[in-house]
Amino acid sequence: MKRKLIIITSVIMALAILFSLPLAGCKTTTTTTAAAETTAAAETTTTAAQTTASETTAPQKLSGTIVIWKGPHADKERETKFNEVIDAFEKDNPGVKIDFVNTPWDSIVEKYTTAFASGNPPDIFYSFTGGYVDGVIDKCLDFKEVFTPEELAFITKGIPENLLAEFTVGGKLIGVPWTTIGNTLVYNEKMLADAGFTSPPKTWDEQLEMCKKLTKDTNGDGKPDVYGYGQLSYDTAEAKPEYFLYEAGVTLFNDDMTGIGYDKDQAKAAFEYIDKLWNKEKVAVPIGLYPGTTMMDAFFDGKFAMWQCHSQINVAWKKHPDFKMAAAPMPAGPGTNLNEGRGTYCGSGAWSIAKDTKNLEAVKKFLMYFYDPKYLTTVLNNFGFTPSRTDLNMEFDPFIKAMADSYLKYGITYKFGPQVNEVKEAVWDAIRSLQSGAISPEDAYKQAVENGKAAFK
Repeated sequence: MKRKLIIITSVIMALAILFSLPLAGCKTTTTTTAAAETTAAAETTTTAAQTTASETTAPQKLSGTIVIWKGPHADKERETKFNEVIDAFEKDNPGVKIDFVNTPWDSIVEKYTTAFASGNPPDIFYSFTGGYVDGVIDKCLDFKEVFTPEELAFITKGIPENLLAEFTVGGKLIGVPWTTIGNTLVYNEKMLADAGFTSPPKTWDEQLEMCKKLTKDTNGDGKPDVYGYGQLSYDTAEAKPEYFLYEAGVTLFNDDMTGIGYDKDQAKAAFEYIDKLWNKEKVAVPIGLYPGTTMMDAFFDGKFAMWQCHSQINVAWKKHPDFKMAAAPMPAGPGTNLNEGRGTYCGSGAWSIAKDTKNLEAVKKFLMYFYDPKYLTTVLNNFGFTPSRTDLNMEFDPFIKAMADSYLKYGITYKFGPQVNEVKEAVWDAIRSLQSGAISPEDAYKQAVENGKAAFK
């Protein structure tokens, strides 16, 4: 693909121009995070930051294969989501081929660990805030050492410093985020209006009362078949149920990652509230009733009115153009010391590079293509993802913007650490047992705390 060379005529012009290649047809700019939060490196005007991705390194003939591993967010991602950037790179670098492999989420940690232990990892692999790469952090390359300052400024431009900080471990930048996603409250506007509600719930008490009115037995069999509340099903490990704890003003970990952060009375209240929704009042969709992504279908079929849901629902929404839904911050729990009791799950996806890569120069060049706004905006739009960069000119419909505003303001990201997955599982297992009615909220809380603390022994 032929690219236009931006000629820098003077130092003054270099300082005056910031690189930007907006997607054709885009009208509004991402404003979910203040541009002032961008890193100092991203703000440094450099030659590389003012040129296109294919021009940031001296012309050289590259050859070989770049192996990329990523957990699936869609079918046929290579052909439908990443096609433009991969096709452009392969066309401009005919000696290099991209081997793109989707790795199932339920085996991704094991697959990464085994591959790195055998000395045969992928060259580039998907990492996520506090997940998937915790056991192989020492086998990741430091972007600050691999890329020149000019190149690093180019690929991190517009990324808020707090997001880069989440991928900085022991001073090493082990990944550069490109998408930030999260969960927030999504609701069926018509169902709420028909029940007499003019706005979504702002607190747990409001939400519970609304759920009682929204839950109905429409077929007369004595059991609800329309519910007030829903959650992505556990049987496909898609749910992030700890947001109930965030809404209660606590986190999974303490500040320095040396222990859990939810061994508090506020966390007990969260388990009690979950018990009310699923067991005492029975106003929430039973876990497993609509397994996996069929929860999406159930929502669009009017089987429940509101739920915590991730931003990918926007893709499914395109199949239901007449469906009226909206997004709002999660209801506030009793906590006041964490985002006013309105926390929710949030995380960033990034690319990391293996130390054992056999083709580093080709890998570097491909990532310069990928983080080029010309291709990055297309990838993000193909997925319906929110960018980690704040400077991209992308058009968002009001729903996506409302979601992004919510989880970027109230979102709680995972940190990297060896106990991350064990602590998450401790909370998830306890809440799953609670929601199924197998244990009491008191026992669920005790189990989550004990197993969480055990991960640090």
